Amino acid sequence: WHMGIKCFLMTLGRSIVEPIFSPTMNYTPEAETWLATVHARWVQAKRHALGFSDMTYYFMMLPLLFGHAASKGSNLQSLQQFWRMATYGITVLIKLVNVHVVIGLLTTYGLVTALLRVVMLAMMSEDR
Repeated sequence: WHMGIKCFLMTLGRSIVEPIFSPTMNYTPEAETWLATVHARWVQAKRHALGFSDMTYYFMMLPLLFGHAASKGSNLQSLQQFWRMATYGITVLIKLVNVHVVIGLLTTYGLVTALLRVVMLAMMSEDR
């Protein structure tokens, strides 16, 4: 993902990442004990939730790439390539949001909901 985003931006959208489908791969981390497995999965979830650095890199590079394309004088083709890349880049941003932001928000929402439920049961009377 990370190198795919960098290649996509540096080639003005001309690079394409092709998946290699392998039915035997498992991206879920496992360890020797149950507790170590839970910890490894938590670390992976944090890494996905903190993936905002990919989006900040994307948005940080847009002005630099635009400046590079505009500095080529009256070369209309380089500006067209930039805007084509920026348009196709929306799909990259949607994937980043789905992988990083949505998972992070759902986890936070689930934890806050559970905490509020416990607080409500402890603080409110039974007839409410």
